[in-house]
Amino acid sequence: MSEEEMAERIFQLEKELNEKNNEINILESRLKHLLKSRYIAYYDVKDSKTGQYIRNIEEVDKIASHCVILRGEKNKIFEYEAMKNIEDKLIIGYDWSDDKDHTCLMVLRKNRNGYLLLNNYYDEEANELYKKITERSENKNGISIAD
Repeated sequence: MSEEEMAERIFQLEKELNEKNNEINILESRLKHLLKSRYIAYYDVKDSKTGQYIRNIEEVDKIASHCVILRGEKNKIFEYEAMKNIEDKLIIGYDWSDDKDHTCLMVLRKNRNGYLLLNNYYDEEANELYKKITERSENKNGISIAD
Protein backbone atom coordinates (compact mmCIF):
# COMPACT_ATOMS: atom_id res chain seq x y z
CA MET A 1 0.00 0.00 0.00
CA SER A 2 1.44 3.36 -1.00
CA GLU A 3 1.77 6.30 1.38
CA GLU A 4 -0.97 8.09 -0.51
CA GLU A 5 -3.33 5.10 -0.17
CA MET A 6 -2.39 4.75 3.49
CA ALA A 7 -3.12 8.44 4.10
CA GLU A 8 -6.48 8.13 2.32
CA ARG A 9 -7.37 5.04 4.37
CA ILE A 10 -6.44 6.82 7.62
CA PHE A 11 -8.55 9.81 6.55
CA GLN A 12 -11.55 7.53 5.87
CA LEU A 13 -11.14 5.74 9.21
CA GLU A 14 -10.94 9.07 11.08
CA LYS A 15 -14.07 10.24 9.26
CA GLU A 16 -15.93 7.03 10.23
CA LEU A 17 -14.72 7.36 13.82
CA ASN A 18 -15.97 10.95 14.01
CA GLU A 19 -19.36 9.91 12.62
CA LYS A 20 -19.63 7.10 15.18
CA ASN A 21 -18.64 9.50 18.00
CA ASN A 22 -21.36 11.90 16.86
CA GLU A 23 -23.91 9.07 16.88
CA ILE A 24 -22.78 8.06 20.38
CA ASN A 25 -23.09 11.66 21.62
CA ILE A 26 -26.62 11.92 20.23
CA LEU A 27 -27.64 8.61 21.83
CA GLU A 28 -26.06 9.62 25.13
CA SER A 29 -27.97 12.89 25.09
CA ARG A 30 -31.25 11.06 24.38
CA LEU A 31 -30.58 8.54 27.16
CA LYS A 32 -29.83 11.28 29.69
CA HIS A 33 -33.07 13.00 28.67
CA LEU A 34 -35.10 9.81 29.10
CA LEU A 35 -33.53 8.94 32.45
CA LYS A 36 -34.70 12.26 33.89
CA SER A 37 -38.10 10.56 34.05
CA ARG A 38 -38.68 8.78 37.37
CA TYR A 39 -40.91 6.36 35.49
CA ILE A 40 -38.23 5.33 33.01
CA ALA A 41 -35.51 5.34 35.67
CA TYR A 42 -37.68 2.85 37.60
CA TYR A 43 -36.89 0.34 34.83
CA ASP A 44 -33.17 1.17 34.82
CA VAL A 45 -32.44 -0.38 38.23
CA LYS A 46 -30.05 -3.35 38.27
CA ASP A 47 -29.56 -6.10 40.83
CA SER A 48 -26.22 -5.36 42.50
CA LYS A 49 -25.33 -9.05 42.75
CA THR A 50 -26.18 -10.20 39.23
CA GLY A 51 -25.88 -6.96 37.28
CA GLN A 52 -29.19 -7.82 35.58
CA TYR A 53 -32.07 -5.38 35.26
CA ILE A 54 -34.69 -5.97 37.96
CA ARG A 55 -37.66 -4.95 35.78
CA ASN A 56 -38.35 -5.80 32.16
CA ILE A 57 -38.57 -2.59 30.10
CA GLU A 58 -40.80 -4.40 27.58
CA GLU A 59 -43.54 -4.44 30.23
CA VAL A 60 -43.88 -0.66 29.73
CA ASP A 61 -45.51 -1.22 26.34
CA LYS A 62 -48.12 -3.51 27.89
CA ILE A 63 -48.78 -1.08 30.74
CA ALA A 64 -48.88 2.03 28.57
CA SER A 65 -51.53 0.55 26.31
CA HIS A 66 -53.97 0.64 29.27
CA CYS A 67 -53.08 3.98 30.82
CA VAL A 68 -54.15 7.19 29.15
CA ILE A 69 -52.28 10.47 29.60
CA LEU A 70 -54.90 13.18 29.71
CA ARG A 71 -53.96 16.17 27.62
CA GLY A 72 -55.32 19.67 27.48
CA GLU A 73 -55.83 22.29 24.82
CA LYS A 74 -53.53 22.10 21.82
CA ASN A 75 -52.47 18.59 22.94
CA LYS A 76 -50.02 19.85 25.58
CA ILE A 77 -49.67 18.25 28.99
CA PHE A 78 -50.75 20.79 31.59
CA GLU A 79 -47.90 22.23 33.59
CA TYR A 80 -47.99 22.81 37.34
CA GLU A 81 -47.65 26.58 36.83
CA ALA A 82 -51.09 26.63 35.23
CA MET A 83 -52.62 25.45 38.50
CA LYS A 84 -51.26 28.07 40.88
CA ASN A 85 -53.77 29.62 43.28
CA ILE A 86 -56.55 27.09 42.69
CA GLU A 87 -58.13 24.54 44.97
CA ASP A 88 -56.31 21.21 44.87
CA LYS A 89 -58.46 18.29 43.71
CA LEU A 90 -56.99 14.85 43.13
CA ILE A 91 -58.58 12.22 40.94
CA ILE A 92 -57.73 8.55 41.34
CA GLY A 93 -58.20 6.17 38.42
CA TYR A 94 -57.94 2.44 39.08
CA ASP A 95 -57.94 -0.34 36.49
CA TRP A 96 -57.95 -3.75 38.17
CA SER A 97 -56.46 -6.45 35.94
CA ASP A 98 -57.65 -9.64 37.66
CA ASP A 99 -54.26 -11.14 36.65
CA LYS A 100 -55.11 -10.78 32.94
CA ASP A 101 -52.89 -7.74 32.49
CA HIS A 102 -51.29 -5.02 34.62
CA THR A 103 -53.24 -3.23 37.30
CA CYS A 104 -52.84 0.53 37.04
CA LEU A 105 -53.65 3.27 39.55
CA MET A 106 -53.32 6.83 38.28
CA VAL A 107 -53.25 10.00 40.37
CA LEU A 108 -54.30 13.15 38.56
CA ARG A 109 -54.72 16.73 39.68
CA LYS A 110 -57.76 18.68 38.43
CA ASN A 111 -57.14 22.20 37.26
CA ARG A 112 -59.15 24.80 35.36
CA ASN A 113 -58.26 23.42 31.95
CA GLY A 114 -58.16 19.68 32.52
CA TYR A 115 -55.95 17.22 34.36
CA LEU A 116 -52.27 16.82 35.18
CA LEU A 117 -50.98 13.27 35.52
CA LEU A 118 -48.99 13.16 38.78
CA ASN A 119 -48.14 9.49 39.22
CA ASN A 120 -48.81 5.99 37.94
CA TYR A 121 -48.57 2.92 40.14
CA TYR A 122 -48.70 -0.64 38.86
CA ASP A 123 -49.56 -4.15 39.94
CA GLU A 124 -49.01 -4.90 43.64
CA GLU A 125 -48.19 -1.30 44.56
CA ALA A 126 -51.36 -0.13 42.78
CA ASN A 127 -53.45 -2.71 44.66
CA GLU A 128 -51.97 -1.73 48.03
CA LEU A 129 -52.55 1.98 47.46
CA TYR A 130 -56.09 1.39 46.19
CA LYS A 131 -56.88 -0.60 49.32
CA LYS A 132 -55.43 2.14 51.56
CA ILE A 133 -57.33 4.97 49.94
CA THR A 134 -60.67 3.14 49.67
CA GLU A 135 -60.92 1.79 53.22
CA ARG A 136 -63.50 3.77 55.13
CA SER A 137 -62.22 5.93 57.95
CA GLU A 138 -63.91 7.32 61.02
CA ASN A 139 -63.19 10.62 62.71
CA LYS A 140 -62.47 11.00 66.44
CA ASN A 141 -66.18 10.96 67.33
CA GLY A 142 -66.72 7.62 65.64
CA ILE A 143 -68.81 9.23 62.89
CA SER A 144 -68.27 8.10 59.34
CA ILE A 145 -66.64 10.78 57.17
CA ALA A 146 -68.58 9.68 54.08
CA ASP A 147 -71.81 7.76 53.69
